[in-house]
Amino acid sequence: MNMTKKEKSTKEKYGTYEVRLKGTMIYIYNEGSLQKAIEVKDPNLTFERFDEVCKMVEVKVFPQRKDC
Repeated sequence: MNMTKKEKSTKEKYGTYEVRLKGTMIYIYNEGSLQKAIEVKDPNLTFERFDEVCKMVEVKVFPQRKDC
């Protein structure tokens, strides 16, 4: 299924971590404090990069899910 930008979630939560997408910036928060901001250089790859970052955070928070 092909999702449009409006249908795609721009916020994901993993334990105390939250990953947010705003424009071409990806923000990683832990317990409400900004931990890292990542700029996506190619706007066409924004959602792909967001998914990659979400997966990295998910594996960090829930190591048992690394095989998903």
